[in-house]
Amino acid sequence: MSQNIERKPLLLRGGEVADALGISRALAYRWMQAGILPTVRVSRSVRVPHDGLLDWIAQNTRQSG
Repeated sequence: MSQNIERKPLLLRGGEVADALGISRALAYRWMQAGILPTVRVSRSVRVPHDGLLDWIAQNTRQSG
């Protein structure tokens, strides 16, 4: 039995990070280059791990109260 499950990439390109965060592509790449976002090098490409991005969001979210 085959299920049609939507797969999300494990590693995101800068444009995908930008879309996910609602920022410009240039800013996403600057944050990647500066080490603000977690990155993984794959050959000549730099990617952001999906789970690493979720962790980064959680760590950088301010709780009110």
